[in-house]
Amino acid sequence: MKILAFCLIGSALANRGYATEITPPSQENTIPKTQEQEVYVTDKIHLQALDKVTGRVITIAAEMNKPIEFGTLRIIPHLCQKAAPEDPPESTAFLEIFEIKPNNQENLVFQGWMFASHPSISALEHPVYDVWVKECNGSIIQSKKLSSPSVTENKPILSDEIKAFYQGLGEPPEENTASDEQNDS
Repeated sequence: MKILAFCLIGSALANRGYATEITPPSQENTIPKTQEQEVYVTDKIHLQALDKVTGRVITIAAEMNKPIEFGTLRIIPHLCQKAAPEDPPESTAFLEIFEIKPNNQENLVFQGWMFASHPSISALEHPVYDVWVKECNGSIIQSKKLSSPSVTENKPILSDEIKAFYQGLGEPPEENTASDEQNDS
């Protein structure tokens, strides 16, 4: 056992002198390229709705900007877009959902984007009903390219308050040459 330990220590010490320097990757490889993703705006949507009291789940087909009713809810889909076939499947929709009270008063209970692949991110929070996007379908009325923002090597511009905070800690803040140029303008 002692011999094995000495062999391992000896080989580790012997290899210490033969370390090679790792060269950093070139700047061209570290800056990610801006990727464009194509989405298709459709004129129809499929939603699924759950009545928690009865346990009834139904699929609702709707057209854009035409209200549909489910129980005491009035759902208005405003925009539905789906990813291109070569991209990961995703359907997103902008919906407004109103609850109709017995006195015909409407209360807005949801307004925003829903995602088919992640229904829990932005969901209708209602004690009786659940509504989520199943898919966007129908005719493609518009095609648009969305580009993700490119990451640059510039550091964020520090405000005077943040600079004072760092100076209070006794640490000099890292200055950005781009911020100095912008302050001079």
